[in-house]
Amino acid sequence: MLGLKRIGWGVGYALMAAFGVVGTYVAAGTVAALPAALLALIGAGGLAMVSFIRWFDRHRPAPVLAVAPSGAQGTFFSRSRFMIGFSVLCTLGLAGWTGALALVLYRLGHDVTAMLVTALTVLLLWPAAVAALGKVKPGGLWLTPFGLEHRQESTSWAVSWADLAAVERHPTQRMVPPPSSLGAAIQPVRLDLQAGGFPAIQRTTRWTWDREVREPGQEALVVDAYDLAGGPAMIAIAVEHYLAYPRLRGHLGTARSLPRLHTRSGRTNRPWAIRTACSRRRSPAPSRS
Repeated sequence: MLGLKRIGWGVGYALMAAFGVVGTYVAAGTVAALPAALLALIGAGGLAMVSFIRWFDRHRPAPVLAVAPSGAQGTFFSRSRFMIGFSVLCTLGLAGWTGALALVLYRLGHDVTAMLVTALTVLLLWPAAVAALGKVKPGGLWLTPFGLEHRQESTSWAVSWADLAAVERHPTQRMVPPPSSLGAAIQPVRLDLQAGGFPAIQRTTRWTWDREVREPGQEALVVDAYDLAGGPAMIAIAVEHYLAYPRLRGHLGTARSLPRLHTRSGRTNRPWAIRTACSRRRSPAPSRS
């Protein structure tokens, strides 16, 4: 069912982009080309997003061993860099469209409206400027012997194992789930917390790049795993495993962590090789005598 929904979204976005491109070509040189170009931008962006999720589900990288922001060695589920680049391109595309709209309005004599649209264009360039300053990072999820640490773009948090009560993978992987107070998750993994265990959310920027998801009215954190290594099933199984067996948490950050999980399906009793982030080169093949 999920595959059919993604195909439906993809076809819809593709048709939107095609109609926009054709409309822009037919209305070239007229004001009508602007709404057609906007339709093409929205369709192309949506198609790229749906295509990425489908491709990434089939080519998820394996987790690696890496140092968490706290300095502890952990098992790291990295986040893809696609979303940052995609968001920058989308905002630049919209800024280019609003800039063209401001120019058209100025030529038609609507000076005040043109100035307002120009201000909107400058505002749309702000996320790209923040990303260029290095304040936005893909991040990911670190499982350490002391707890979980998470970063997504400009937001981050850390929670100890003692404050974690349960983990739940969303039962229905819908493309557009119900919105939360701070956004909507595509492939959510919910972390239920003990009473009073909700951590402080750290942010490197304001007003932008804030995709941290939280279910309103609940002591819970939500990790959106659509672009994380391993995937939602593997992450949920990993957290549940070390939550149930505290004596094994010392394995986190070593090659002994989670040896029986399969990266794609989350099935148990399958060998799982973890690589370190520092040594990814293969050993040379032995020479034949």
